[in-house]
Amino acid sequence: MKDIVIGAVENFIKNDSDLLDLTAHEQAISHRIGVYLENLFETDDDSLRVDCEYNKHLEGEKVIILKGFDLDRCNVCRCRSCLAVIAGGLDILPEKLFRPDILIHSRGNDDKNLAAIEIKKAKECEFDQVKLKALTGSRDKGGLYGYKLGVFIWFVDKVPQYKWFVGGVEV
Repeated sequence: MKDIVIGAVENFIKNDSDLLDLTAHEQAISHRIGVYLENLFETDDDSLRVDCEYNKHLEGEKVIILKGFDLDRCNVCRCRSCLAVIAGGLDILPEKLFRPDILIHSRGNDDKNLAAIEIKKAKECEFDQVKLKALTGSRDKGGLYGYKLGVFIWFVDKVPQYKWFVGGVEV
C-alpha cells in the first residue's frame, strides 16, 4: 500500500505539480492524487473505492475524538483548525465532524478500511496528524475506524514529504 501511495504522488508531481505553483486548493491536489491512486490500485474486489472528502461512517458521519495535540506544532501550522486548538475552542471546531482528504475503503462498512490520507500543500499540520491517529486506531483497542494505514503528505519545493501512521501511532 505504501508503494501505491508513493507511486500516485510521483504521478501527481510528474503530471500536475502546476497545481502547487498555482496555489490551488488542497482539494484539487487531493483529487488528482486520488485519480492516480485509482489507476494504480488493482484489486479483484469491486467493493473497494478511492473517495475524496468522504464524510460518512456506517449510517452516520465521521467524528473525531479531539485529544493529544502538540500546541507548539499547532502554532507552527496555524491553519484554521490548528488556530482553534490553540485558542482552546475544541468544542466549536467544525472538524468534530470531518472529511478525510482521501480514503481507500469499502463504503458503508468497516471491513476494508485500507488507507486514510491527509494532504497539505506546504507544511505539516498537527490537526491532520491527530485525525490520522484517530483513523488508524485499532478497533480492538477502542479506535472507531481501524484504517490499516494513515499517510500525511505535504510538499517542500514540490518534493513530497511523508509521515506514516499504523495502529494510531506514527511509524
